[in-house]
Amino acid sequence: MEEAAGAESPVAAAALAGQAEEAAPASGAESTANAAKAETMNLAGSLAEAITGKQLSAESKAVQNSVVNILRHFDCYTNQDQSLQAIAGKLGELEGKLFKSDRPVVQNLIETLQSLIKETGGTSDGKSNPYSQVQNMLKDGDILKLDSESMEKTQTFLKDQLVPELSKLVAKYNQSESIRNPITSIVHYIARYDKADPAKLSKALDSMGEVLSNIEPFTAEDAEELKSLILDAARDIRTEQKIDNVGKDFLARFGAGTEEKGDLAAFLGSALDDDSPAGVQKLALNLLNTMVDNESPAMPLMHFMIPIDYNGSNTYLEMYVDKDAEGRKGKADSAVNIFFTIESDDYGTFEVDLLERDGMIDLDIKAPAELQRDIRQARNNIRSAIENSGFRLALCRVAPFSATTSVASHFKELRNQKSGLDIKA
Repeated sequence: MEEAAGAESPVAAAALAGQAEEAAPASGAESTANAAKAETMNLAGSLAEAITGKQLSAESKAVQNSVVNILRHFDCYTNQDQSLQAIAGKLGELEGKLFKSDRPVVQNLIETLQSLIKETGGTSDGKSNPYSQVQNMLKDGDILKLDSESMEKTQTFLKDQLVPELSKLVAKYNQSESIRNPITSIVHYIARYDKADPAKLSKALDSMGEVLSNIEPFTAEDAEELKSLILDAARDIRTEQKIDNVGKDFLARFGAGTEEKGDLAAFLGSALDDDSPAGVQKLALNLLNTMVDNESPAMPLMHFMIPIDYNGSNTYLEMYVDKDAEGRKGKADSAVNIFFTIESDDYGTFEVDLLERDGMIDLDIKAPAELQRDIRQARNNIRSAIENSGFRLALCRVAPFSATTSVASHFKELRNQKSGLDIKA
C-alpha cells in the first residue's frame, strides 16, 4: 500500500505554504483576516485528513493540484475585503510618490474604490442592528450569489479603469523602482480579487470532484458532500464579515467607529446631529439626559475631568457642578455653582468659581499674575458670551492664583454628608 497523505504530506504542505505566501491583509483588518486565514488552515487540514482517510497516494499530482487550487480560491474569497483595502492602501502610497500633475487621477481612483468597498463589504442603514440588517439582506438570496453580483462591478472597475491607468504610470515612471513596487503589489491584489469570485471557487470544487470520483474508494456523493461543506464554511465566514463591516460602518457614522478615536462624547455629538436618524437622536438624547440627571446620593454634585488640546498646549480641566447650591442661594429662587480648575503646560493654573442665581452670574477668576491684565481686558468679551447664552454678568473679579482650593473647603456641605460623590470622566 502506498504511503497515506497526512498533515505533513506534500498536499497539505504545498497548500499551506502557498496560502501563507499569498495572504497579506491590509492594516486595520488583521483580526478579520486572521479569522479567515485560520479557517483556510483548518480547511487544509480537513482536506488532508479526508485524503488520508481514503488511503490516497500522497504523490497523486491531480489531487494535489486540485487541493491547492481550492485553498487558493477559498483564501482569496474569504479575504476579498482585505484585498480591496490593500489596493486602496497601496494606491495611497503610490499617490504620495507621483508628480503633482498625476495625483488627481490616483485620488479619483481611490475615491471610486472606497465607494465600491462600502458596497461590497456591507454598509449600515443607520436604523436596524447589524445582525438583523445582514440577515434581511440574505433572506432572499445566497451570499455566494450576492457576492458574485456585487463583485462584478468592482472587477470591471479594476480591469477597465485601474489597470489601464497603472499601465500609463509604469510607462511614464519606468525608471523609478519606488513607483513600480506599489504598482506590482496592486496588481498582485487585483489578481487575488479576481480569484475571489465564488463562481471560481465552485468550479475548483467541481474539478476536484471529477478527479476524486475517478479514484477508488471516493464516490460522486463523497465529492458533493465535500463541496457542500466547503461552500457552507465560506458562507459562514462571509456572513460574519458582513455583520462585522455593517457594525463598524454604523459606529463610524457616529464618531465611534475606531478603537483609536471612538469615544462616548464623539458618539453623542454626532448622534444628536440633525442628519442622524430620529431613532438614534432619541436614544442619544435619553443617554445624555440620564448622564446629566444622575445625581449623587449625598448631594447633586457632579465631577468632570476633561483633557483639552488648546493651541498645541496640553490642558487639563477638572470641573465640579452643584446644580442646587442651597448654601449660596440667598434670596434667589435657584442657584447653580460651577467650580473648575484649568491646568496648562504653557499658561499655568487657573481657578474659576461661577455662581448663577436666577439668571445672574457672579464670576471669580484666579489666574497667573502675568495673565491677569489680559483677562481684565477680556471682560467685555466674557460679558458678551454670557449674555449671548441668555444670562447676565453681575460681577467679574480677577485675582492672582496662589494655591489650589480643596473641594471640601469650597463645598462645605460635603463635611456633613455620609456618602461619596459621583465621578464622571
